[in-house]
Formats: sequence, structure tokens, C-alpha cells
Amino acid sequence: MEQQKYYNKLKKIVKKHKPLIWVYKIVLRFCSFINRKLMYPLINKYRLKNKLSNMDKINVGCGSDTIRGWVNLGLYSDLDIPYGTTKIIKGALVLNFDATEDLPVGEETVKYIYASHFIEHLSFIEGISVLERFYKIMKKGGVIRLATPDLELWIKNYYENNADFFGKYKNLCLTAEGRTLVKTKGEIFMSQVCNWGHKWNYDFESMKHILEKIGFSQVAKKRVFESFIPDIKEIEPNEESRILESLYVEAVKQ
Repeated sequence: MEQQKYYNKLKKIVKKHKPLIWVYKIVLRFCSFINRKLMYPLINKYRLKNKLSNMDKINVGCGSDTIRGWVNLGLYSDLDIPYGTTKIIKGALVLNFDATEDLPVGEETVKYIYASHFIEHLSFIEGISVLERFYKIMKKGGVIRLATPDLELWIKNYYENNADFFGKYKNLCLTAEGRTLVKTKGEIFMSQVCNWGHKWNYDFESMKHILEKIGFSQVAKKRVFESFIPDIKEIEPNEESRILESLYVEAVKQ
């Protein structure tokens, strides 16, 4: 009930200040254009290369789940962090950068790459391309860990008519409006597949096939907090909603 009241209040605020929101969007797009098309290729790319020269751990698509001692890479507001630059937030180095572009680091310089609920936001082709880029910059013996919605787990629970699984996901992940609209297990399943900006879903078999085709070895399905990456419990998000539906996969560059 409180969430619904908050949601209705937010809609009223947005409606009232709609002209200001449009001004904000125009300013943001202008800043984004300047930073990406002019400042980054002319200046910030070279500054970033120097800044990243001693960093060998990258947390990709992390949002607010930043890790100290890692490069925390994601897309942020250009008004807060100009594209291709970094900012220290709560002691962590945060980089505003598009992971589908070439990161200005040398080949075989990165030891660990962690990406939680990132790759499903890319198309199938984009996902392969990004993983190929990651492989190129990783050191031999380096570890990549991917967490993503587990397609096999979703299908298994759908087939077994597991009301507990779908009920938990609905209560943990959907908004008050979403919980009102979505009722059946099929609707809940599709709310995961089609919402949140998702473009693709993976099971372990397909993820293993892609990683091995790129050149990774020792591709393995892991449990939450089970990893070759040190201090994984300090790195991996521990929200029940993430653990409920996630596939955890690790691979090594030989």
C-alpha cells in the first residue's frame, strides 16, 4: 500500500514538472554528445588509459554495486561523471563507459572480470562481441565470472509449476503496479524475459558453448559465492532476488 502511494505521488510530480524534465533530457543529451564525440576521443581516452594502467580487476555493468580496488564500469549520467572519466564514490573507482566499446587498456593486462546481470542486457551478437573483447584484454590464467538469469532454471520451474518460485520473484522483483497486472506463471516468466532492458537469456549449455568458442577453458557452473576470484563474498551481490534466479558461470583464459 505504501509503495503504491509513493508510486502515485511520483507520477504527480513527474506530470507537474514535465517541462523541466524535458529541459533536463536535452541538456543531458547535449553533454553526452560533447563528452562522447569530442572530449573522449580527443582528451579523455588518453587520460583514462593512464588511469587504468595499474588496474587489473574490472566490475562490469555494476550500477551502484561498486567494489573498492576494482574498476567499476557502467553507464552513468554525463552530468555526474563525464563519459570516459572516473569518479571516486564511497572509496570505489567508478568509470562511465560503454562496455560494448574498446576499453583503452593493453592486451593481456586484466586478471579478473566480474559481471553480474549485465550480459542479458545485450543482444546475442553484442554479448559475443563483448566477451571477445574481454578475452583479448585478459591475462593468461585470468578469470571471468558471469551472473545472469538462468533460462534453464526458469523453464524447469515453469514446467514443474513451482508456484513458490514464481511467487517469490513476483514479490521481490516487480513493482506494485507490476504485481497487480501480472498473475500467471507465464506472465511472470515473460516479465523477466522482456523487462529491465533484457535482450537475451542464457542457460549454462549456451554460455559454455560461447565461452569455449571464444577460447576460454575450464568453463564451470558455480554456486553463489563459490569462485576462483578472491573475496567473492565482498564482491557478489547478496540480494535474495539475485540469488533466486541467477546462473553463475566462471571461465579461465589459458
